[in-house]
Amino acid sequence: MVSGRAVPPVVILLLVAGFCCLGPHRPPRSLGAPLPQFLQKPSQLSPEQLKKREELYIKLFGRKAITLDPEGVARVKAMPPGERLKLDTDGDGKIDTIYYIDNDPKHEAAFRPILVKVIDQDGDMDKDGDGDLDSDLYVVDWNADGSVDVVVEYRDLDHDNDVDEMAIYSYSPNDRIMGRDAVRVWWSRDVGDDNQLWYTINYRYQQPECQFHSHFGGDEIFSSFAYDEEHSRWIPSFENPFAFYDEDGDDLAEVTIRFSGAGDKMESMRYSFDIDNDTAGDNAHDYNFSFSCVAPRNNAVTVPEDLTEVVQLRGGPTAPLLSWRHARRFGENAPWTKVLLTWDENDNNVDVSPRGDPHERWEGVINSAFGDFPQVGGPPCGPYNKRYELDSDNSGKMKPYYSSIDRRIHLLGADEAALKVDYNYDGKVDMEIRYRDTDHDGFIDTLEIDEDGDGKFERSFRVSDAKAQVLPLDYHYLSDFYNRVLDQSLGENQAAIDAIKKVLRSKLDRFEEDPIESYYVHDLINYRKEAGIGLKIRNSREGTRYYQDLIRERYFFRLIGVLGNASPLVEQTYNRGDYAQLVKILQERFPEAFRGPRAEWYGGFSSRFPVEIVNPDAGWRLKEPVVLKVSQIRRTVPDFNPRNFVVVEEPRLVAHKEVPSQADDLDGDGRPDEVVFQVDLRPRQTLSCFIYYSPAGERENHYERKTATHRDWLPVKANIGWESGKIAYRFYYGQMDFFGKKKEELVMKSFGGTESYHKELDWGMDVLDAGKTSGIGGINIWEGDRVVPAMNPAGRGDIKIERKVVAEGPVRSTVAMNLNGIKTDRNGYDVKLLCSIYADSQYSEERIKVVPRKQVPEVIFGPGFTRMPHDAFFFSSQGGYFGSWGRQNAAVQEIGMAAIFPQTALAGFSDGELERRVKLRTGPGQEMLFYVVGDWRRGRQFPVAPTITNWEKEIGRLAHRIQNPVSVKVGQASAPVP
Repeated sequence: MVSGRAVPPVVILLLVAGFCCLGPHRPPRSLGAPLPQFLQKPSQLSPEQLKKREELYIKLFGRKAITLDPEGVARVKAMPPGERLKLDTDGDGKIDTIYYIDNDPKHEAAFRPILVKVIDQDGDMDKDGDGDLDSDLYVVDWNADGSVDVVVEYRDLDHDNDVDEMAIYSYSPNDRIMGRDAVRVWWSRDVGDDNQLWYTINYRYQQPECQFHSHFGGDEIFSSFAYDEEHSRWIPSFENPFAFYDEDGDDLAEVTIRFSGAGDKMESMRYSFDIDNDTAGDNAHDYNFSFSCVAPRNNAVTVPEDLTEVVQLRGGPTAPLLSWRHARRFGENAPWTKVLLTWDENDNNVDVSPRGDPHERWEGVINSAFGDFPQVGGPPCGPYNKRYELDSDNSGKMKPYYSSIDRRIHLLGADEAALKVDYNYDGKVDMEIRYRDTDHDGFIDTLEIDEDGDGKFERSFRVSDAKAQVLPLDYHYLSDFYNRVLDQSLGENQAAIDAIKKVLRSKLDRFEEDPIESYYVHDLINYRKEAGIGLKIRNSREGTRYYQDLIRERYFFRLIGVLGNASPLVEQTYNRGDYAQLVKILQERFPEAFRGPRAEWYGGFSSRFPVEIVNPDAGWRLKEPVVLKVSQIRRTVPDFNPRNFVVVEEPRLVAHKEVPSQADDLDGDGRPDEVVFQVDLRPRQTLSCFIYYSPAGERENHYERKTATHRDWLPVKANIGWESGKIAYRFYYGQMDFFGKKKEELVMKSFGGTESYHKELDWGMDVLDAGKTSGIGGINIWEGDRVVPAMNPAGRGDIKIERKVVAEGPVRSTVAMNLNGIKTDRNGYDVKLLCSIYADSQYSEERIKVVPRKQVPEVIFGPGFTRMPHDAFFFSSQGGYFGSWGRQNAAVQEIGMAAIFPQTALAGFSDGELERRVKLRTGPGQEMLFYVVGDWRRGRQFPVAPTITNWEKEIGRLAHRIQNPVSVKVGQASAPVP
């Protein structure tokens, strides 16, 4: 602590939310109480409670809204599954109320049948023919027994037809805040207008099933309120509030802050940061550290009224709620009693329980109990592989600082700090590091290290000059600073490890690899392999740096045991964290250890050449395809053998990182034409790889299959499909459609002649009814104003269609379709189409050649897209993209379709009655690239409730990425250094 005063331990028990503990967790000592029982089943309520619930619902929503029309209920029960009963209840000639039985397979059997009454609140139900997720009221009757159980409301505050607020109302018997039966609501607001809020099952939030389909990101806030019927107002409590902040405009959150308490009295706070800013794509949550804070016992912190807002809910206003705008300022300056820093060292911020959810927690980094500081919320990140630093009197005022001793960010004023290492995840301590501030100036100056987890600290050292740098609690400054330090540490760490190992090998008769290094290299990938957790840690910069630190320390401890007192300068330099200088000293003192090969060669190959890949953007590019033509490689590397190679990222960090790759023969001549692999690129990153190869021989690489193809699964044998884990596309008779997926898996090879994918299955369904249109990207050819579709609808037509699988691999699958004999008034055409899909990708890459039978100066062709009732579309000639978004039917609901094309090839746009077509210009027989993209709202990670605005933003970003490709440079080949 800064002042040096001793502070007696304080045991604090607080009323906080069980919201973050809704799952099957058993947290250790924590700031929490049993979950408020407001999410019950009907059978759990007494007749008196059912009556009370009805009275409260009528007060909140009105008798008309809550009353279920008996005649309407009887009619909808008798209807075929999926049909809607549409009513005009006010006699104005327009539909304003819909009844239906919700057969969505996500709902649980115990709640079925679920009767839903949807009440129009924005006047568009008659036009759209159904309820929507921007401003309607959903009155829900579990088991269709005639009584209302829950009510879900979507609110469009600015009348732009997207959701701005969402509220889930349900009955709370013996509510803990009100002390009697009440109604409780979970309320959320989309501050940043990204149109994504909470996912529900059974029309309620069920944490295990719903949490990772609820957005909890971007700029967003939520809270829980209990209804005070005497005063007709809502009292905030539990998550009070939970707020999220998007610092870089990607609709994901880099900062989150969570308060707990009731009304304006705050009892705890957790403040979490994604400091390396690696949330992108499917990686929606990736927090690295948190400050957890508690208020004095029996003296909660009061929120000033000028930092609050009042929310209007059904039945009345709320009591003042800490606003999203002011939450961070209040949290950073509130008079908390204690502050705990929790740092996720191994970049694995998941539920610590053995069978806990493997997703990175959306709540931030939730601490386990440490010293006399209790767990705040749950599920916790666990006691191992997390660094805990406790400022027991908040003397440091929640200020971070950087220390060059261990090249880490620490908590100013920490009185107690420790890191317990469990490198192999067996629940046992393998190492422990304790951090001490011996001169009580607020900065750590002494480290004690238990090298083998036996409880004895074998190594201890103090550094008089800690070179501590206090850092501002500003996200962008911290993120930039941390990423620079992390990159430097990774490189210097590895150099130190390599140098220490060289000296050890020269000094020891028998050198044995450290078990931690062995585990990282050989076994870490198998840790919770089905969920990919070990692979995630190993591929993470933070996770790799953590293992580097452990490996480096263990080898150094072995080194000083070998050297004894012969070289105190070595130990002094190491303890200062000056690893670059350490390497120089070792090279000077032990030159014999550094003779021999200068580089570690990979895999027994005889040659290699470098490939440099540059990301031109200020954003992440995940799973970026890198396609190298073999002919281009051989201009620089004449003896390259595409049948015997691997791709390896550089630099080597503990172990080489082999990147899945493949070589494809696209023209069918028996010789590979292209090498393809994928890389993850950080903003503005220049990534170096080596392609190792041997000029002769063949090598079979075994990588996980991430793409697939299938053909002729229907009796007519006219179809062919290609898929990634995210989506599947199908071609038949010249038309194209797609399959939406609810989870990532390859499914097409299971398709058979009796496939029922027109109804929703566990993995998803066929989501596009193309009818007689092009579907999603079917080809059309123009002569003047006349368009000729290149298809044989239902198999009737004169076009000769050939289909074949060209490539199927871990990185890419490609199919080829030839459409020959497309007749027009003045000419005939043949179309050659290669369609490819990449691992973990949503789009289909289309390579097309249109070959006229008679010579013409240019060809006008283009992909067509089915129009859906009441859909909307966007078209950007400057951006080179088109897209549409609309409702396919009541079962499928909304889907999106898009095309991305070269801006210079654009020849026009056609908005027809049945389909829209993009017109493109190309030379006869010349190859052109364009892309088609499909999406299914209900299959999205966050399906509530994106609109065409989201779709246009996503397609615009994808178009920019495709049209501004990474730059790739192939270098000269080399052989191992003797």
